Amino acid sequence: MGKFGIMELVVILAVIAIIFFALRVLILWYYKIDERITQQHETNRLLRKLAGEPEINSPYLNSARSNANPVVSTGATAQKPKQD
Repeated sequence: MGKFGIMELVVILAVIAIIFFALRVLILWYYKIDERITQQHETNRLLRKLAGEPEINSPYLNSARSNANPVVSTGATAQKPKQD
């Protein structure tokens, strides 16, 4: 294979992969992209609830609801349904 052997190529690819994933995690953390996605999913869930659509059960959404980040209130209060 010329100048590099198979083992050197594997090591170089592994180092590149580690650097890529480390930088990806730092960029996601810095721009808080994971929190934004979680908040968007929660907003979509609440909008579906307001529109009267059935709720979608997803493992990702369930973990997003149990997240410690509070949902910012708009000041509107939810009304309880009337019981007959």
